[in-house]
Amino acid sequence: MYREAFGEVIEIIIGSSKTKFIAIKQVICARSKFVETACSERWESGRTGTITLEDQDPAIFSIWMSWLWFGSIDNAASLIDLNPTDKSQKEQPQLDQWEQLAECYVLGDFLQAPEFCNAIMDSMLKNAEYYSREFRKLSGTDRQDIEYIWTNTVAGSPLRRLVLDNAADFQANMDNLKDSPPSYGLQQYFFDLASLVTSNRVQQVTALKPWKKDICATYHHHPGKPEGYACI
Repeated sequence: MYREAFGEVIEIIIGSSKTKFIAIKQVICARSKFVETACSERWESGRTGTITLEDQDPAIFSIWMSWLWFGSIDNAASLIDLNPTDKSQKEQPQLDQWEQLAECYVLGDFLQAPEFCNAIMDSMLKNAEYYSREFRKLSGTDRQDIEYIWTNTVAGSPLRRLVLDNAADFQANMDNLKDSPPSYGLQQYFFDLASLVTSNRVQQVTALKPWKKDICATYHHHPGKPEGYACI
């Protein structure tokens, strides 16, 4: 009855806890090139109808599943609440949610799910704008965030671009990390940031905060769409 009503389903086992998720094959394959490939009968996962991803976090994956079902992450049970009971702790949930959203973006990259990445990017921009306005600080510019993003993304990633564009005050970011021991991630971040700042100065471009840019053209990825395509 279930298959007749909803179509063929697949089982996805996530993390060391082996948390199980059920998805409609046609729906999830349309949103993830990785899952579409894994469902091919060339692979065991395609023949058994079970995909195992031991290195993924069930809490992060559940946000992806919420988006898959409802087209939004707003009601995902594992999404960090930005309205804590203790109103004196308003800043930390913003930082925690930023980190969680960065993990969601990396998951989207892994799953080859650009629409999900675009949705996560929109949420990160809202988070960054609010954090900048309310606390006069930058999101995603502490060592842990930088290390994670530069380790888990490739050059030219929209997520890297977001962090770099958000780092409008170059000296402030240098001061923030000046006591951090050198690492590959930090070195790449500073190189990329210096290159962006230098390029802006040479071209006499006024740096804009990310949320004031053309978000679709700057931070979204639409594979297969014609040149000039823009989100509605």
